[in-house]
Amino acid sequence: MFCTASAHAPDLALFAGSFSAAWYNEPRLAKDLGTITANTRHRYRTVRVFDDGTLDEFQAWVESNAADGELDVIWLTGSMPSLLWPEEKPVSRARRWLNAGNMFINVGQRFAFQSHECGGPCPENGDEAATDILGLGVNPFLFAIQAPAAVEVNVFFSKTETGEWFSKWYA
Repeated sequence: MFCTASAHAPDLALFAGSFSAAWYNEPRLAKDLGTITANTRHRYRTVRVFDDGTLDEFQAWVESNAADGELDVIWLTGSMPSLLWPEEKPVSRARRWLNAGNMFINVGQRFAFQSHECGGPCPENGDEAATDILGLGVNPFLFAIQAPAAVEVNVFFSKTETGEWFSKWYA
C-alpha cells in the first residue's frame, strides 16, 4: 500500500504505447489498464494513460511531474519511449526522473532495453539504456549473463527496506 502524509498526492502515468508481442498483448493490456486504473485511482491525484499517439502530452506530463516533490510513477509495458531515453544524453529524462525521486514500474522485457516506436523493436537502447538511466558504472546485465566464473565482478546490489517489503508483498 502506498500512503502519503503530505497534502501533495502523487501522479501515475500508464504508458500503453507500442510493445513487444513476445512480452505483452492487446487483450491483456486493456485488462491491466482497467484494473490498475480502477484499483489505484484513489491513491493518486491523477492516473493518465498515454500511448504512441499522445507522446507530446506524455512528454509534457513527465516534464511537469519530474521535479514536483512527489513520488510520481511511470508504468511501462517493457518499452522505453524515446522521449525518455536516449533523448538528451548523457542526462536523459528517464535519469532525471529517477534522480528527482520518482519511480518506474516495468512489466515487460528488461528495463529500457528497447523502444517499439519504429514499428517493431528499435535497436537503439540495448543494455546501455538501463546502465545509463540507473547511473551504474558497469553493465550489470552483461556481467550477470556473460561474466565467466574466473572474472571478479564488484557490482553489489542490496535490497532497501522498501524493496524488502515489495518482495514479500509480491512473492
